[in-house]
Amino acid sequence: RLGQAGFAAGAADDGRIWLGDGTHAAACFQLSESQRGDARAAVDALRAQGLAVHLSSGDAAGPVQRFAEQVGIEGRWGYFDKAGQLRDMIQNHLLQLLCLIAMDPPADLSADSIRDEKVKVLKALAPISPEGLTTQVVRGQYIGYRNEKGVATDSDVETFCALRLFINSWRWAGVPWYLRAGKALPASAVEVQVQMQAPPQRLFDDSGPAAGRANYFRFRLQPEAMIALAARVKRPGKEFVGIQRELFLCEDAPSAMSTYERLLGDAMAGDSALFTDEDAVMAAWAVVEPALTEHGRAIPYAPGSWGPAEADMLIAGDGGWHNPGAQEGDCDDD
Repeated sequence: RLGQAGFAAGAADDGRIWLGDGTHAAACFQLSESQRGDARAAVDALRAQGLAVHLSSGDAAGPVQRFAEQVGIEGRWGYFDKAGQLRDMIQNHLLQLLCLIAMDPPADLSADSIRDEKVKVLKALAPISPEGLTTQVVRGQYIGYRNEKGVATDSDVETFCALRLFINSWRWAGVPWYLRAGKALPASAVEVQVQMQAPPQRLFDDSGPAAGRANYFRFRLQPEAMIALAARVKRPGKEFVGIQRELFLCEDAPSAMSTYERLLGDAMAGDSALFTDEDAVMAAWAVVEPALTEHGRAIPYAPGSWGPAEADMLIAGDGGWHNPGAQEGDCDDD
């Protein structure tokens, strides 16, 4: 507990903090690193210009992927072994990112209006059915995890989890949403990719690349903020031959506040725009709860890999995963 001039604050292991006068808690905030202000504001800016309105449509968008890939657990073994990746990342961080892309445009950019639209998305997410536990969920554990300090020798906690979800709404009917989060993977990044639907008629044979996706939007939140648009364009010359290109805008601001500096500052100022309310928290838990209570053993995978092969099979019918670092454009490219 920290106290200064009648002000007190406390923190919980699940990321919640409370603020009050030292006797009574006046407010409780749920911290989510994925809700960093600049990243959310970038999506809001696209909505304000109408781009995300057209992007956020089942008629235009195909499979949506979102990532939270992390290299390690940074000494939090005792906590993580009681939580797992589904609780630690997907229920909280990734479902909030899903809402930012899938929600209808709010009436304004006030905290209440944005939260109202996000709750609608969470309540429209189809809970994982008993049958879906084997077709929509992949749990993995990297080899050597049980040797970490504070981890039970027989632990079945997942250090990797991949999900396929669907939103029961007219806008997103039939569009699969793929979520993936893991530890000890090759890259550390938080990224969202929205694949655009192919035209109903191919006007030329070379309208798509031999491998990968032709048209998509890519949002990177960490380690740097970036927005990219990939498209199949005509190669210079007389012949009508396509070439794949990605146009990206990267903003690297080393002097900017860190994620938690921004969130803690907003919490102390009483600005709740970047925080979820009770309705959203409960709706998010309802989506993942079946996979928390009923599941098979975690599948071993090698550290430094992209997780179990079963995760690749989960998305094989929709073109496979887009692994951060494999794209043409990155902020550190020349």
